[in-house]
Formats: sequence, structure tokens, C-alpha cells
Amino acid sequence: MSEAYYGGLDAAGAVHDREQSAREFRITAAFCLIYPVAIFGGWDHVPENGRQLMLAGPRRSVSTIVDHASLDLLPL
Repeated sequence: MSEAYYGGLDAAGAVHDREQSAREFRITAAFCLIYPVAIFGGWDHVPENGRQLMLAGPRRSVSTIVDHASLDLLPL
């Protein structure tokens, strides 16, 4: 999470715990992988530029999960 994000929360008077916010972001990043995967059911009905976006979604999602070590939070 960026300092600009937290600065905005602070400016709005929002009460937050930075460690908890970061943990929740990491968990949400892992959970949200389902969205770019779920859209592949419509592949046959999407034009080429839409397909390129469909392919980019999972890559970006997995990159975020790896960058933030989201899977480390899973109870294994």
C-alpha cells in the first residue's frame, strides 16, 4: 500500500491499522484471481482486443500475488 493511499485515509479521518490493511490487501489479491479466470467462459464471444485483455488479467493478477507474497497467508 502506498503512502499516498494512507495519506488519503489520514486526511479523511479514517481509522486504520497499516499492518492489517496490508494483510487484507494480500488476502484479497489472492482471492481476486478468480475474476480474470472466470471470464474465459466468454472467450468465443469476445473480439481480439478483448481477448488480449482477458489474457493480461490473469498475468497481472498472478504478478500481484507473487509480488506481495499473498500465498504465504494461506493456512497450509
